[in-house]
Amino acid sequence: MEKKCIALVDDVVGAMERMMEDTKKEMMEMKNLSSQMPPSSGANLTQPSYTGVLAPNPAQPRSTPLTAQQTLQSTLENTLAKEEIKSKQVLLTSDREFPACLETELVEHANTAILEMGEDYAGYEAVGVKKLQSGGIVFEMNSREAAEILQSTDVKDLFAENFGGGVEVKPRSYPVVVDHVLTSFRITLKTQELEYQVIEEHNNLPGGSIVDARWIKPPSQRSSTQTTASLALHLNSAQLQIKLSEMVYSLQTRE
Repeated sequence: MEKKCIALVDDVVGAMERMMEDTKKEMMEMKNLSSQMPPSSGANLTQPSYTGVLAPNPAQPRSTPLTAQQTLQSTLENTLAKEEIKSKQVLLTSDREFPACLETELVEHANTAILEMGEDYAGYEAVGVKKLQSGGIVFEMNSREAAEILQSTDVKDLFAENFGGGVEVKPRSYPVVVDHVLTSFRITLKTQELEYQVIEEHNNLPGGSIVDARWIKPPSQRSSTQTTASLALHLNSAQLQIKLSEMVYSLQTRE
């Protein structure tokens, strides 16, 4: 969150600096044009002052630079708009190459797979698709709910099976860094599912909420006296980030 805030402030400061630079250039251009104009007969022309240049002219309205608050609001709106788009996306990957077919055919194929899942999923539709250079494909669904359902633990395998081609649904994850986690907390390939379940149960989270959990620094690089470390949890829902404080408490107090 702190990094996001810093990046946002940097964007605002950068925008303000660019606007100030544009204003200076505009003022210099107006001054140069005025000095190059031939004097009219019977008229005494003087060099315009900065006050005169900046004074409002009803005949030629000047555009008002955005304030810092307006720039911040615009940045937030753009961020929310991008987040809304991402919230409706479903990523499919495969160890095979996807057939070279039209995007409309892929959308139709996905919707057929959803229909075959049964009446419980009626109303969920893919409305667009994008092929990735990595080989995967991203479907845009008609609602956030549709994307969340198709990526849920109990549904994603059924959708992938109906879609065919050895595809796998990759649920979107939301990383959360938890500091000061006891190093006695261990995650291995054999025990990770059980460990995830324990964290979810202790924090009243839905089953399957934790997609992945990894130490920021590998355990092999810790000092012999280190007792806590930072852990990156990957959740399957942005709404679960409000549970961060409870997660921190649970992880720090586990024995």
